[in-house]
Amino acid sequence: MRVTTSTSVWQKLCLRCSVGVYTTIYGSFNVETKCIMPESCCVIGCTVRRNSESRKAGIRLFRIPLSCRKRAAWIRAICRKHWEPKKWERVCSKHFLSGEPSDSPDDVDYRPTLFMKGDTEQPVVQVSTPRAKRATKRQQDSHMRLLVKCGNA
Repeated sequence: MRVTTSTSVWQKLCLRCSVGVYTTIYGSFNVETKCIMPESCCVIGCTVRRNSESRKAGIRLFRIPLSCRKRAAWIRAICRKHWEPKKWERVCSKHFLSGEPSDSPDDVDYRPTLFMKGDTEQPVVQVSTPRAKRATKRQQDSHMRLLVKCGNA
């Protein structure tokens, strides 16, 4: 096997998160592996991604805090059902009045507040066709089975 002293880079899939990984070899021993999980805003309805367009527009992405009190405030503000943020999930600067989060609990930017949609129930549309009635019944039965399986009924 031939060992080179040049720098080489290649891309493969990460086994942990199934996204691209860049592996860089410096010389013959120093290996650096970096997961390139795409960064985008996790707020429902927000389409901001980290790319050259967002950089030019001055939009930044912020990690969800690790401190318990602030993290809980952010999760409540993001308002997604049955969701626990992962370490790579971000919130963009569009959701803060000043463009960045604050460390003061009294400040309006302590948690994201602008353009927060959250998980809201879809309006119920009453359809009287037999096919729609059967579909509604299947959805209700499926939901009840799930509740019974989880022990919530």
